[in-house]
Amino acid sequence: MLLDKRCMAKEYLKFFLCILTASVTSGAHVEPTRYDLIHYLLSDTRYDHSLPPDFYTGSVTNVSVEMVITDLNYESDINMEYDCTLYLRLNWTDRRLDFSVNSTSYESLKLGDDIVDKIWIPDLFFHHERKSELHGLFTKNQLVYIFRNGSVLYSGRFNVKSNCQMDLKKYPFDTQTCPIVIQSYAFTKEDIMLHWNGKNAVKIDHTANLDFIEKSLKHTYISPYADPVGNFSTLVAKISFKRPKESFQIMYVAPAIILVSVSFTSFL
Repeated sequence: MLLDKRCMAKEYLKFFLCILTASVTSGAHVEPTRYDLIHYLLSDTRYDHSLPPDFYTGSVTNVSVEMVITDLNYESDINMEYDCTLYLRLNWTDRRLDFSVNSTSYESLKLGDDIVDKIWIPDLFFHHERKSELHGLFTKNQLVYIFRNGSVLYSGRFNVKSNCQMDLKKYPFDTQTCPIVIQSYAFTKEDIMLHWNGKNAVKIDHTANLDFIEKSLKHTYISPYADPVGNFSTLVAKISFKRPKESFQIMYVAPAIILVSVSFTSFL
């Protein structure tokens, strides 16, 4: 009899704990994980990564651009081209990725190369490029940060081979200035507007053997096709190449000085 009462007391205690747990669980907030939040924001049923953020509203998507040139791989006077390694950083706001209404403590979501292609990224290109590629060993060197208010930061590491029309009349004591022109290929200025990210948007590493001349912004571009497709927001940065003049002076000037000195000494 005593054993039966103890068993009944244990069953009542279990039932009471179950009711208490259910009541507490139903009233408590369960924070979504990063996995749940990312897959919710990038779900195909609510997000179309092929269209700009403000495409349906007819507004312009403002994209700020920052570029850091870290290395000048080579410069060819014969082919009139140069090859450099650079970091390209883009920032824009995509209201479709705003998760401020979700009760979460996350300030940002960090995405790697395996999921970057599921987000809309501006289709920018270098107008004078001959070849460009995204660096990477096992995965491509690119990442995306999605912030709480829908602000998106993209960063990628590129290798760009670009054309540059050079004036070699004063070679080897010349200074060549080459433009870097950035545009959107498909979307006109009614869809995408490009901006330099502040006064120091273009940075050059001191070991790259380059000088930064100026940067400017213009909103017109003559289409290379027979039928103009519209005006494109365009960013232009001009850089100059510094030749190692000391070596050229040894090659061209020093022999002439030595020859004249020896000839004059022999004459005396």
